[in-house]
Parts: sequence; C-alpha cells; structure tokens
Amino acid sequence: MKTQKTNRIGIVDDNTTFSSILVSHLKENSKYEVAFTAISGEECLRKLELFKIDIILIDLILPGMDGIELTRKINKMKPEILIIGFSGYLTKENTLDLLDAGCCCPLDKSDDFKILIEAIEYVIVDKKYFTTKVQEFILENAAKQASLGTISKGKKLSLTDWQFLDLYYQDMDNQEIAGIMFKSKETVRGYKRTIKKKLGIKSNSEMREYYNKHRKMCSK
Repeated sequence: MKTQKTNRIGIVDDNTTFSSILVSHLKENSKYEVAFTAISGEECLRKLELFKIDIILIDLILPGMDGIELTRKINKMKPEILIIGFSGYLTKENTLDLLDAGCCCPLDKSDDFKILIEAIEYVIVDKKYFTTKVQEFILENAAKQASLGTISKGKKLSLTDWQFLDLYYQDMDNQEIAGIMFKSKETVRGYKRTIKKKLGIKSNSEMREYYNKHRKMCSK
C-alpha cells in the first residue's frame, strides 16, 4: 500500500491569531504538517535553514521585509518551495507583484479558510491556483497591455494575444491557459505562432524580449 505523502508547511504572518487558526485548520488533515511559523521575513529565512518544507504561506504585510521581497528571496534560494501569498487587501497591483516575485497562488485574506485549504490542494498537484478574482486581475492587465503595446510594424497585438502572453509567461501550460481563456487547447497552441508572425520574429527569446519591454511600459 502506497504511503500518503505529508506536505510540510511554513506560515509567515505577524498576526499570530490568524496563524493559530490556520494551524488548527491544517492539523485537521493528516496530509499536512506545519513545520514552523514566523512573524517576519527575517525569522522565516532563518527557519528555512533549519526546516525542510514543501509549501509556504506568506502574508503580504510584514514588519521589515514585506511579503513580496520575501517571496522573491525564497524563490531564488529555494525554487522548489511552492509559495502562497495572501493579503488583507488584494489588489491588481500587489497580485501582479506577487506573481512576478514567484508566488504561485495569491489569495485574499478575507476568503474562507476552506478556500485556502482548497488552494493548497490545487497547488500541490498543479503548482498554481488562481481564484476568479486573480484571473480577472491577470486579464485586466493583459487588456491594458493590449491598449499600449504597439509593435514595430505599426500593428497591435490583440487583447487575446496579450491575454495569452500574460498567462504563458506565468509558466502555465496550454490546458491551464485554455481553461482561463475559455478556448480549446488547439486554439491556444496556435497563439504563439500567430504572435510571432504579427511581430515578424522567429525565436522565443525575441518574443520574451518584446513581452518584457512592453509589460514594463504598461506598469509605469
């Protein structure tokens, strides 16, 4: 009989009441073991040297180093750790910042604890989990890029093209992108080829360079 893997979790939040409630919920499921809690990014980094974990839950607002900076440091130091970020006030801006830093699942702290547990389940399997709210933020950002992203030949990428690029560079596979965009996998597979043709480029590196340049322009 196959032994069920226990996923070791770290929690970083200076609100110890919230952390305690979260620990209680996680203890109800034998698949999870809370390896440590921390109240700051600095304490978290010290404990990461002592404990091996699979998933870490990080509050956005922390004393000293904030959750975005901490996410970026952990993603660089230990990229195998799955990072779930949460905030008491999740906006499009801090959602995109979290994703850019390496977070695989931004959540609103006001969400029910059941949603958080569900997110952990999905992250373990799919490495990502986006609520409807987060999906809307991603697509709104793509729409903004579509309105500003003029290509060198005087043409524009369509809203759909930008939606695809924004999701593609979140390291999503075709099935995940198809689910969010409500398209077939076959349609999604053709986007990269179509975009390269519109831009007059051939390589993936040129497409990435174009995307990074115009994404920065849109965030200003």
